[in-house]
Amino acid sequence: MEQPSDLRAAPIRLCFPGYRHLSELAAAVFPDYAGRASIEVVEASFQPAVSAARAREAAGTVDAFVSAGSNAALLREAVASPVATIQVNGYDILLALLQARRHAERVGVVTFGDTIAELDQSRSC
Repeated sequence: MEQPSDLRAAPIRLCFPGYRHLSELAAAVFPDYAGRASIEVVEASFQPAVSAARAREAAGTVDAFVSAGSNAALLREAVASPVATIQVNGYDILLALLQARRHAERVGVVTFGDTIAELDQSRSC
C-alpha cells in the first residue's frame, strides 16, 4: 500500500484554447507554473476550439481548460472537464484601447455577453 509520502502530485494538465493575442499575454505567467502545471496552448476559437477540447478530453490528455469570453462559454457547454474563465474587466479594455490608438485613429471593441460598464462610462468623457 502506498503511503502519502510516496505519492507525488503530477502536474495538472491544462489546455488553453484561444486567440493568439490572448495566448501571448497569458504565456508571460506560464513559467510561474513550471513543475505544477503542464500547459498546452491551442490557437483556436469557437467551433475549432470546441473540437480541439473534445479531442483532448476523449484522449484523456487534459484535466481542465482555461479560456475567456465566448470560447469559455462554448467550452463550458461542450466538455465535462472544468473550464476556468479569464475575466476581462473595463480597465483591461481601456488599456487595450489606448494601445490600439497608437496604431489607428479609430478603434472598436466587440464583447460577448454583458456590456462593460467602465467602457460605457468612458463614452461620455
